Amino acid sequence: MKDFKNNLESYLEFGRKLDYMNRIFASFAEIYNYLPVDFNKLNIETEDLASYLADTGKDIKVYSIFGSSDDCFKYTTYSMNQRNKIADMIAMAVRIIETFHIHVYQVKIQVCETYKDCLANYLDCLDINYEMEIDNSISMADFQIVTTLEEEIVLVKGYGVNNYTYCTSFAVSNLLSFSGDFLKSDTNNLDVVVTYQSELEEEHAIYLVQELRLNGFKTEILENQDNDFIKENYLAKYLIRLQERDIANDEVLLIDLYTKEEEKINEMDLINHLDLRF
Repeated sequence: MKDFKNNLESYLEFGRKLDYMNRIFASFAEIYNYLPVDFNKLNIETEDLASYLADTGKDIKVYSIFGSSDDCFKYTTYSMNQRNKIADMIAMAVRIIETFHIHVYQVKIQVCETYKDCLANYLDCLDINYEMEIDNSISMADFQIVTTLEEEIVLVKGYGVNNYTYCTSFAVSNLLSFSGDFLKSDTNNLDVVVTYQSELEEEHAIYLVQELRLNGFKTEILENQDNDFIKENYLAKYLIRLQERDIANDEVLLIDLYTKEEEKINEMDLINHLDLRF
């Protein structure tokens, strides 16, 4: 019975982490205007796609929580903008990984001569550590994003399928293996905790937590809890308690958990306001 209980708890914890990651993946897809699809049913003929893109000049962007296997989250872009698309997808993938507080060690890239300079210039601007190898046997570029402890672990793979198609797939099991340690470490000495109660507040909290993390604040999201509970158990300095009426007014309620001071702040000013506090 004890083993069954432990296995059940591990399974439920795995499910919670997976659901948390999937919501982050989906929210990034929405930010980048991707459409949800079932990759197993996606079948667009290359000739028809080329004709469509030539006529409209528009990109088609799609994503799937789980694609052709149970161990990946896929983004695919069908695009006329060939030169920068690989770089765009690398940049987005790096942002997603760092949202989970996982260190990106390096992006390893195989690229044909034609795309080398453009891709290198773009990645230099983004200050991304990369290693580039020329391979004229591929039509555009392939890449892997890796992290490292004792050895390099592949977190993301991406590639160009043809002149119009680009695909990025995240190794969910590898991300989960790291997120357990990283998310656990985040429950000590947090900068900010964001809490929610309603579905609308939860949706907004996911976006807000991303922005705070990407701006360097150690942040976690929780369902509503007592202020003292959050201070004692998460050692957080600040609490943002989301409320629907504040969201409608583009405001957030910021609470200093040590002085108990509360203030309403315009959400656009939140990052600058916290920068002055730390």
